[in-house]
Parts: sequence; structure tokens; C-alpha cells
Amino acid sequence: MLERNIKDLQRSHSALQLLIQALQARDEADALAIVKHLRQGADLDSIIRHLQAGDLLLQLHLAPEARFRYEFPYRPQMPGCLLTSDNPYLRSLIYEATFLPTEQASQQSSYLPRNNDFKSPYLKPYMAATVVDPRFDIIKPSQWTNVSKDDELLRSILKLYFLYEYHFFGAFHKDLFLDDMLSGSTEFCSSLLVNAVLAISCNCCRNLDDRTQFWDPHTLGYKFAAEARRLWELEVLDRSSITAVQAAMVMNITYNLYAMDKVGMAYGTQAVTLARELKLFDSVQWRTKREWIGYGFTAWSLYFWHEMLPPVFTSSLKRSTGNTAARRQFRVRMVRAKCEFSIIMNHVATDLFGDKDIGIKEVSQEKLTNYLSDLKTWYTSLPAMLVPADIVYPFQFNLHLLYHIVAMNVSETLVHAKDSKISTQPRGHIQLISDQSRRYFETIMRLYYLRHGFAVPDGHMSHALVLLSYQGLTMRQTVSPPGSSPTSVNMPLEEARSTLVLGTKGLDEQGANYYLPLAVLRVIQNEMWPEDRNLLQQYIKQREEDEETRQQRETYMRSQYPVGLNTLTRRSDGRRLDRLQKGFVTLAKEKAQTPASSFVSHYGNIYESSS
Repeated sequence: MLERNIKDLQRSHSALQLLIQALQARDEADALAIVKHLRQGADLDSIIRHLQAGDLLLQLHLAPEARFRYEFPYRPQMPGCLLTSDNPYLRSLIYEATFLPTEQASQQSSYLPRNNDFKSPYLKPYMAATVVDPRFDIIKPSQWTNVSKDDELLRSILKLYFLYEYHFFGAFHKDLFLDDMLSGSTEFCSSLLVNAVLAISCNCCRNLDDRTQFWDPHTLGYKFAAEARRLWELEVLDRSSITAVQAAMVMNITYNLYAMDKVGMAYGTQAVTLARELKLFDSVQWRTKREWIGYGFTAWSLYFWHEMLPPVFTSSLKRSTGNTAARRQFRVRMVRAKCEFSIIMNHVATDLFGDKDIGIKEVSQEKLTNYLSDLKTWYTSLPAMLVPADIVYPFQFNLHLLYHIVAMNVSETLVHAKDSKISTQPRGHIQLISDQSRRYFETIMRLYYLRHGFAVPDGHMSHALVLLSYQGLTMRQTVSPPGSSPTSVNMPLEEARSTLVLGTKGLDEQGANYYLPLAVLRVIQNEMWPEDRNLLQQYIKQREEDEETRQQRETYMRSQYPVGLNTLTRRSDGRRLDRLQKGFVTLAKEKAQTPASSFVSHYGNIYESSS
């Protein structure tokens, strides 16, 4: 009881500190409004919560700058195949604000059922944003890590996590984490979790030129990761805790981006084990509202994350995602949409991959057709802030990308089924669903690039860029196979190259932040035709490796990432990233010893055997 009273006093003291700071720092109008609320008897905690956290849309302030948009590399036009009347993403505010001329945007905006004023987020890239939260001015991360005592540096790195990584794959409740870091409580903050977060945040820090060299013990990211590993061994042996579950999730994602997902998956598996020990997935009564919020948020985050992977859950969670009032909040609506989507994904993954001894299971076409229907229902029921017409932030784009990726995979699996009829749906109808999602997927990717560019750190974007690149490769093969005449194409060659260049340029730019996209880019470049590789060199930064760096990379890569697959049931063993990387290293050595014609022949055979 005494310990709890002390914690309450610490939190109350922190709240008063924040209130005083807000009164000192805010302009006169804001300060008077705060005083007015206090005199009217408003709860101090609610005022502080509004000031320091509030709505996500209010926290992301964009630095003043002129209207700006990126331009597509190679070919500036939007491909004609995407400009269809049924494409909802072309009737969006972000398309008008970034792609159409002002006059055309005025005419086109009449199609929108909502206010079409081009507000700041629709006109500026996400990299112009900063996180505004008074707690970052007074927290002392140095008290939670032995790597550095420079609080200014640590705060700036920590902010990057909440700006770039947190929103789509957040493992913990931000407010509880920062409140406890401020008060010194270890309920929802720990040295293990802080070091894990700082490790992944280093990937987002553009001032760290060596941030992708995860194997180098001199890099800051390596030091935070090593400290997190040390603390992990100590903490997990001692006891299970919610912060250990959260840290394991963060470390899982970090190692995936290092192209070491075999290591990362071990942390993900242990996160589930610890969560079950804590009864995180059970319907239990928690002692406090903070526990209910913190444990519930982490439970759904873990559930969502593991739907990206072979299933570890055989049923949906029983937890509520919040009361009606909470669901009106921007952030909670986003979380709820992710949770509902993860339930559908859980059903798909359990049916296809639920038995590890069997591998990929045979699933009835009727079930897969029903999953497509469930996905469509989810999509058409999205809340207003997530509909295609209004998306603007990267994490909103990512949710739509994920939907279309899953829809493409399920429909392609059905299209390749043996029977000519697919349940009650003709094969042609399912193919139309696949083609539609493919068009919408590329449209979203292009709008993302026009508004934000691909240099913005975004761990989820790497996978989408791989798919876009292979979509371009497939189009390239279709419109102009080797030896064909340019007049024989059934789709403009320039548009196919435009897609290929955009996807691979994106991997190159993300490769400045994470090692995984850089490793996949090397594989894709080896699969491109020489003229396309030469074309790409005009748009990417060629990163030369010395022999020592190359050996370090080959030594530490432990990735089962499946490169270039587009169906759920196709075996991926031959397309695993580490196997492809080793294969191309072998071919490169042979190339130096064999004539070019022999190399091309050998390369073709290797590629066919791995696909």
C-alpha cells in the first residue's frame, strides 16, 4: 500500500510539473484556456493528458514550408493502367494535393463528399514532422541505459521511434511508457525496453551514417542492441514482466530489419511464452485501469504482429479493445481496425499453416472465398479517418497496403486452384479481384512516394517495395520478353520500367535506414536485365562494399525472408533471402572465371531451380 501511495505521489508531482511548464511555455490564449478549465473544476489528469498526448493529429506538427511533392523517377506520369474510374485512391485528397494541377484539382474535388481544403499534412512530407510532447523535454533516458549519458541525444533518438516506427508496430502504450520513464516507475518502463527501443530508433537517425551496419560493435545501434541482449538474459531468468514481452517484440522487429529474422523470431516466440505466463490473453480483472490499458494494448499488439508470421494463436483474443468513448479517438480507431484485420488474418494463417508438421495445408476453396468476403467487409467498414479518400500518414497507407497484399495473395491462391470453378465464384471474377488489388496497391505506393518519398524510415515499407519491384519485373517480362520486338508489347514498356525503377529506388532509399531492403535490392538487381540495371544506376546511390564488409554481411545474415512470392501456398524454400544471397555470391565468383555467355546460361539455370 505504501509503495502504491508513493507512486501516486510521484505521478501527481510529474503532472504538476507539466502543468507549470505548459503555463510558462504556451501563448497567452492557451494559458488562459488552461486556467479556465482548472477554475471550472476539470480533472488535472485529463488536462495534462490533453496537453501532452491528446489526439495524434495534434501531436504531429509539420514544420512550415512551401507546398512540396516528390516526382516519379524515370517517367513522371501516373501509369495509364492505374487511371481507372473505379480507383478510389484517385478520388482522394492526397492525390489532388500532390498530383493534379491546381485547376484540375478544383474540378476533381467535386467528387469528394467531404471538405476538400488542402490542409498541412496533405501538402507536406512526413519527414517534415516532429513529435510535440512536453514529456520529452524533461525525461532522462540516461537513467535507463549505460550506453550514453547524453540526454539530449537520447531524447532525439527516442523521438524518432515514436515518429516513424511506433504507429504501425507499436508494442506498448506510449503514454504509460513515457509517464513511467518520467516518474521512475518500472511498471511499464524498464532498462531492457528502453535499450531495445533505442536500438531500433538508431535506424531512423539520418545523422548516423553507419546505422545499417548492425554487425559493427562501434555503431550506436549495436551498443544499444548488445545492452538490450544483456538485460534480456538477466530479466527473463529472473521473472516474467510486461516490459519483457514488449522488449521482445521490439527486438523481434529490429532483427528482422537487420535481415536476421531467424534470430528475431526467437524473441517473438519468447514474447508469446512470457505473455502466456502473465495470462495476457485471458479475460482477467486487472487491479487498476492502467494495467487494463497497458496489458490490453500489448496483448493486441502481439496478436497483430504474429499474424505477419506463422500462427501461434489458434483463436481470436477475448479482450475488449476499449469502451465506446475511447473508440472515438483517432489512435484507438486505428488500433481497433488493425485488431479486426488481424482476426481475419489469424483465420487464414491457422487454416494454411496451423500444423507445423504438415507444412502448407490444403484449404477448401469455399473457405478462401469466404476470407475474401470477410476482407472486403472489413475494408468497406473502415472508420472515416481510414477511408481511401482521407489517408495521408504513412501508417494509414501501410494498413491499406497490407489489406491489398493479403487480398492479392488469397485471390491468387484461388486463381491457381485446380478446379475451373472456385466455390460459387467463377475464376474470372476472382482474377478481377486480384487485378484490382494489384492496381490499387501500386496506386497507394505511388501516392505514398509523391507525398512522403521513400527515404522516410518505415520498417513495413520494405516488404511493400519488394512486392512493387517484382510487380515491375513481371510486367517487364510480359511486355517485352528477351528477343521480342517493341511493337509486340501488350502494355507500354516504359510503364513497366517505371514501376520497376520506382520499387528498386525505394529499396535503395530504405536501404539507407535498414539492412533488409538493401540485401533484397542486391538480389533483385541480379535478376534484372543488363539494360534495366544500367537504367537503375541513374536513380540510386551505389554503395560499394569492401571485402571485409561483404564478409561480415555474409557471416551475420540469417534471413528466411521469402523474396518475390505472390501466393500463399507456393513453397518458398528456394527463394529465402539468405540462400539467394549465397547463390549470387557463388555466381559472382564464377563470373570472374567464365565467359559471359556461360555465366548467363548458368544464372538462368540457378534462377529456375530456386523459383
